[in-house]
Amino acid sequence: MKRVMELMSDNRPKNEFYLAQNKKKEDPASIKASDTGEAQFRIPMVELELAYLKHPLTFNSINRNTQTIVSTNEILIHENPEVVKYFRNFLDNIGTQGSQTSWSQLKEMIFRFPMIYGKQFTELIYDASGTEILDLDSIDPKQMDYATDSNSSVVLNDYGNPVGYVQTVPFSHVGGIKSKFETPPGVVLNGNQIYIPASHIAQFKFWVVGPGFYPIGLIEPSYLSIKTVLQLNKDYAERAHTILFPMRVATVGDENHEPSPEKIRNITEGLKSATAATEVGLPYHIKLNILESQNPDSMKNFLGYFNEDIIQSSGIPAPYATGQAVNANKATLEKLNQMYELGLKDFVERTCRAIENQIFRPIAKINGIPGYPKIRIGPIGVDERNEKHNRLLGYIAAGIIDPTNPKVLAYISAIEDIDIV
Repeated sequence: MKRVMELMSDNRPKNEFYLAQNKKKEDPASIKASDTGEAQFRIPMVELELAYLKHPLTFNSINRNTQTIVSTNEILIHENPEVVKYFRNFLDNIGTQGSQTSWSQLKEMIFRFPMIYGKQFTELIYDASGTEILDLDSIDPKQMDYATDSNSSVVLNDYGNPVGYVQTVPFSHVGGIKSKFETPPGVVLNGNQIYIPASHIAQFKFWVVGPGFYPIGLIEPSYLSIKTVLQLNKDYAERAHTILFPMRVATVGDENHEPSPEKIRNITEGLKSATAATEVGLPYHIKLNILESQNPDSMKNFLGYFNEDIIQSSGIPAPYATGQAVNANKATLEKLNQMYELGLKDFVERTCRAIENQIFRPIAKINGIPGYPKIRIGPIGVDERNEKHNRLLGYIAAGIIDPTNPKVLAYISAIEDIDIV
């Protein structure tokens, strides 16, 4: 409660409330990493990662989103079966050429990291000659940023896209990696940074604002609430023994017995040492009482208030995020679940298109493949599967689908991700 009162105090600096208060005005046409990045207006990615690791509700929400997505079926679609076969074989062999990350692990990070950091970086690993893409691997988003010039402005090409990225690596690795790529004119590297061309990186974003260079994940909008909850929980835990547990109080003396400081001190020390005593003898002018917390749940409800912003930012219905269906009837839960699944479908659709454009398209172009497939991940959520199952049963009842044909059943299992028995 003390911290909340400090936030409301008249002595608190007035400009502390506004995130952009007293910040210097910048030309909107000038995109600078130091202005639009983490340095001034944004939360450092290491803080976002700690919020994910330390706050159980945030951890559970993001993991629940990820599990709901990656546990569904994945289908590659192209009119040429040889193209599908090539890309399926490529994905199955990820982690065998240059990295140790399988496609299932990489796909999980492609969906989970943007919810944490707002972005995920996948490196396209070429062969020594640079004429063939052999493998894919994930790069820690905390190490990555756009290539900038001496004024900290993002270096763009003729089409307004970043020319590349810089990765901050341990100093022991800089010498061996730096020589791989030639730094283009205008790009300035600082200390232990290495340059990576944009053609070698696929960046997956969650939400974007402004120019779209620095995306936003699920944690950043509720970061201040997460930080407040963690601090209040720490304060609450440290003082729980004085707030929740009963307190023994001794009333010393009456009108005929003046309590001296020494007598009060002796009684207090006696109460401290009598932790397991079941019998005690006291003069009649000393009375013992028990003080108990009148409303111990009020602090718990107070702490729960700050979780509301976090739940709203996660996009997960509160019963799913907390695991408690409080004051939620079936109709409300169904509607919440539909909205939740719509949000996940949108994220999955945008990410699938990004996988096609930033991974499949370059592989097809560099490796000489005649086209690249579309990737479809789903169905998302239990409701969609139930609706699809009922629709297929309707087709069977109408005679459109023959449930005795093994080829038809195999096709439904592969395309619809549903087995009809």
